[in-house]
Amino acid sequence: MTVLTYEDINDICSRYLRGFSGYGIIEETFFQLLYCCGCRPVEPMTSGIWGKTLTEIVLIPLKNGQPTYRNIQQFPAQWAEWIGLQPSPFTNNSLDKYRYIFNSLLPTPPLFVGEKGCDLYLFRYRYVKYLFSIGYSAEDVRVNMGWTTYDMADRYNNAVIYYN
Repeated sequence: MTVLTYEDINDICSRYLRGFSGYGIIEETFFQLLYCCGCRPVEPMTSGIWGKTLTEIVLIPLKNGQPTYRNIQQFPAQWAEWIGLQPSPFTNNSLDKYRYIFNSLLPTPPLFVGEKGCDLYLFRYRYVKYLFSIGYSAEDVRVNMGWTTYDMADRYNNAVIYYN
């Protein structure tokens, strides 16, 4: 078993930001969005949970999350233009296709947290670990992610991500 450090996780996720052969702006923006805000993989594909003002992007996370407000400059410019389109441009592909892209470009064997595969959720783990690395408290992370309790922040931050 090989355990990944935050640096390993960030390196893997960063690979998907540079664009990749055979795919277009929709796929590239999907991975940029996962990287920059740690949303659930299905959330970019879900209409009605995203909004924007001149300076902020608002996400009402699935699973009864609290609204989150983030600086619009944190997001890919393309995404800011697409918010509100019905349906979301990301629905041109299925979640399985995004998983296929992720796994086909993954430089390691499949990744796990506990007994569960983490594929696209690697970006969510990376984002939470990033927030802690820049000094956020568990409460700060809870607010940023829209969680109702801060124990989720500790769970994500302390998760051991590995491959066999």
